[in-house]
Order: sequence, then structure tokens, then C-alpha cells
Amino acid sequence: MPIKATAAEFDPVELFNRPALFTNERVDRETVPEGLFAYDIRHGDDDGRAVTVEKTVSINHMGTLITAQALTFGQNGYIPLTEENGGLNFSADHDCVTVGQFQTYLRCEAAHRLPDNGILTADACIEGSRQDHYAGKIVVLKPDVLKPQYRFASDQLIYARLGSGCSPTARGRLVIGDNLYDGTTERYGREGGFHGDSRSAKTPRVGAPGSPENHQIR
Repeated sequence: MPIKATAAEFDPVELFNRPALFTNERVDRETVPEGLFAYDIRHGDDDGRAVTVEKTVSINHMGTLITAQALTFGQNGYIPLTEENGGLNFSADHDCVTVGQFQTYLRCEAAHRLPDNGILTADACIEGSRQDHYAGKIVVLKPDVLKPQYRFASDQLIYARLGSGCSPTARGRLVIGDNLYDGTTERYGREGGFHGDSRSAKTPRVGAPGSPENHQIR
């Protein structure tokens, strides 16, 4: 039986060099939120490797993808997954995420004009917000807080939940927040760790991500 998109957890992946979600299960298309799209992946007969993305797959179904972009299929009804077009790439470094968290990430990504290197700067924040109270806000991590392999906008957006460091005047500097890309809950030091509140005057308020039971503070 197909699973409900809004009640499942997915692996974050990249399809054609863009963020997407993947599950080995079949997904009920009727449960996919508006603005997102579901497609099937077909695996090869011999090695089980992902070979094509299609609207639906009956035989050799490898899994289902949730994307933010509508795909256009040619006369053959499929798009081959190749190195040339970016294909399908999995990451072992991120925990599972929900569709709701994926939507939050997409809204945050769309709210910012990213520089060529894909890193958010203080220009993405409200001026002077570095000294604001962070609790309940989506704040931007400074890239040098992250390991080099994670210095991308997708890992800089944090929903600040709690911690004495949320207050600019508290003696404690700990901020506990959710990474909007993968949903993990992590600890950060406020001092020197954040650019500020990610909202700009022209950016609508972005809702907080969900709270799946498997969140881990690390």
C-alpha cells in the first residue's frame, strides 16, 4: 500500500543537482502537498542501480522522489540518470527529514538571494539582528562555524528553539536549534556563531519546522 507523503520520513538527496526527497516506498500522489511533485525511480535489471526517473514505475520500482520542480519527459516517458545531467545522488551525512521540513527549507532558500559561492552572509539578515533574542526565529550560522564540507546555505539556516544563548544578555551562550535542511537538533555557541535573524523586510515569516521524534541533539 502506498504511504502518505505527509506522514513519512525521507532521505535527502540531489536529483539533477537540486534538493529532493527519496523513499524506497511507493507514495500516494494524492497526499503530496501542492507545489511539490512525485516521481518514480526505475532500477536496472542486473545491478539494481537507479537508471531512470519516470512518472510512474510498475516493474523494477526502486523508490519514489519528491521534488520542488516539475519534470518534463520526452517521447520515451523517462529521463535517464547520468553523470552528465547530475543524476541521483545520495548523502550518508544527513538524517531523514519530513516533507514539512523540506518545504521550510525551500521557502528559506527562496527567500534569500544566494551569492555565487552559495553561502549566506550578514546581508541575508535583518540589520542589527545579531543582538536580538533568537528563540522562535530562523537564524543564519556563520559559515566558519561549519566544517568545510558543510559550508553551504542549506546548512546555515537554523530554527533556534531554546538555550540561554537565545537571549543577547544572558551569561550562558548555548543555543539549541534545528537544522532546516536535515531536521537534526544541534548545539551552537552564540558568541561569534551567528549572523542574525534570517528575515528581511521583504521576506514573509517562515514557519518553524516539525519536531519528529527521532531528533537527536549532538
